[in-house]
Amino acid sequence: MRSSSLGALVLVLGLASCAWPIDDATQAAAATPATLPACPLLQKTPELRGSARAVTLEGGKTLWLFDGAIPLGERRLPGLAVAATPTEPCQENLAVTLAFAPTGVLAAAEVTPLDLVAVPGGAAAFFQAWVFDASQPFGVRNLGTGLAEFDSSQGKFVAGEGLLWPAEAPPYGGSALVLGADLYAYGCVASDGGWARSCHLARAPLAKRHQPTAWTYASEFAEFASDPAKSVPVLVQAGDVSVQRHGALYEALYVRPLGAEVELRRGLAPWGPFFAPRVLGRCDVAGGEFCSSPRWQPVLGVQLDHLDFVWNRSSFSALTPERARPQWTRMARPKEIP
Repeated sequence: MRSSSLGALVLVLGLASCAWPIDDATQAAAATPATLPACPLLQKTPELRGSARAVTLEGGKTLWLFDGAIPLGERRLPGLAVAATPTEPCQENLAVTLAFAPTGVLAAAEVTPLDLVAVPGGAAAFFQAWVFDASQPFGVRNLGTGLAEFDSSQGKFVAGEGLLWPAEAPPYGGSALVLGADLYAYGCVASDGGWARSCHLARAPLAKRHQPTAWTYASEFAEFASDPAKSVPVLVQAGDVSVQRHGALYEALYVRPLGAEVELRRGLAPWGPFFAPRVLGRCDVAGGEFCSSPRWQPVLGVQLDHLDFVWNRSSFSALTPERARPQWTRMARPKEIP
């Protein structure tokens, strides 16, 4: 099912004269994609809503980070929960607390969580900081992207005084990977003047992850530059990706904006090349709804022949009562594509 090392080497050599990244159209499907089997994630925790991520802490407990969990008036703030075991995520009942301490750069700003990674001694969470600003589109002004560390004594993520990237940079940390001594962070932005997304890649030594000057950017095939202006997309014509390492390959998961079909692209390295998409299936959404934020959940991967991820049901209007929470965030476990 997986390419051999020799086959991968031959393929890379054959791509030496090709354009990078590879931009292949979705492979034609013989029939309408099947609806993905799914269950409501953490259905016994009624506060849960929005994108969910999880990592295993030292000691075996699972740390869940998701947005929209703590109600404050008409707003829902990012929430955090700790589970003793992740084996039954559709049956868990977790106590949810505020995820980020209102200190550092977040003392006077709002926060949107991005991806979550396990680091030596705990966990770290990428985030976007923003403020309300009536003069801006949608009434908010993006300040930039940062990284916060989990403080077990507070039970919260704590941000420093600065950000890693300014608002005009791709939102690095939308998906993140720890590989050996390095931390990789993907950031996806709109491209071609439309809804399509192009994803860039940044890398830093894990021990220097809070130093902006330690980050370098994928600029050419298998090369990284210290100048962020030299960054080029490693994945195009996609959505906001979630990337995981699976065996010898790297798998990028996404739903195209306002779509419902979950697509998978496999690549040979964190920077690609990523090959033609395969459709895993269709989210269980009704008319006027769409699927968003599919996220790999490797801590739940108890079945080796399945691909565990969660996704959100979204809509521009209120959902009907029979489709309201706790059905917003669902976990899917489709069979792996050979």
